[in-house]
Amino acid sequence: DSNGNVKDAAIVALGEQKAKEAVPYIADILKSENDAWFHFSCIDALGKIGGEEVENVLINSLNANYDDLSLHSIIETLGKMKSKKSVPPLLKLMNSLKECCQFILLSALVKNLSEELISHKELIEKEAVMEKALNFINNEEKDLWSRYYII
Repeated sequence: DSNGNVKDAAIVALGEQKAKEAVPYIADILKSENDAWFHFSCIDALGKIGGEEVENVLINSLNANYDDLSLHSIIETLGKMKSKKSVPPLLKLMNSLKECCQFILLSALVKNLSEELISHKELIEKEAVMEKALNFINNEEKDLWSRYYII
């Protein structure tokens, strides 16, 4: 539909219904739309639907040229899904992100995937990444959190 509000409402409804058959269509909208709001709706819907197909779509989306909000949503959704398969690509992406997105990535890894992070220590190429993760675990980066969010 050419009406953006109708399309957005349909995406949200498909997510709420956990309509697995809609995953390819939502993934196509995610890829083809340039609007961050549609990206957010698609990512949110995909996260609610869940499953391996969604996990693959979101992991593949990590390499797309999305805005920070969309990338943040993808990373956060993969963390909420406890996507073990996403750990290596997330770690690979780490150093190319802005500081705020690095924090979201670390949060997703540490809060939701900490066991997987620990078992993938060898995938972390730079000690600085591990140091940031350990600092986060030890709650030494509360000031970083407060720079980006009101707590």
